[in-house]
Amino acid sequence: MVQRYDFLRNDAMDANNWFNNALGFPKTAERQNDFGGTLGGPIWIPGLYNGKDKTFFFFSYEGLRLFTPQPATQVSVPDASLRQNAPAALQPFLNAFPLPNGGETD
Repeated sequence: MVQRYDFLRNDAMDANNWFNNALGFPKTAERQNDFGGTLGGPIWIPGLYNGKDKTFFFFSYEGLRLFTPQPATQVSVPDASLRQNAPAALQPFLNAFPLPNGGETD
């Protein structure tokens, strides 16, 4: 007996991710394809072995191809004034963050 299956999902009917939507980013591509099949039956070798109702074989295969996009994230980093005015004990932790690349905000 042979059975096959295939599950396909893409972004054609999906809505935009909530985080992307909130930040004004467009919908990202998503692809999922889960496929496979099974094969099984009795072992029968003509003239040598008739395994009817005794010996069987079974084989199963499943493949998954999945591309899931990462949602957009907005990360805030400490600005220059916070880094300069922080106590000396906190400065190594603040310096572990990347330097800001935008203008200074209040």
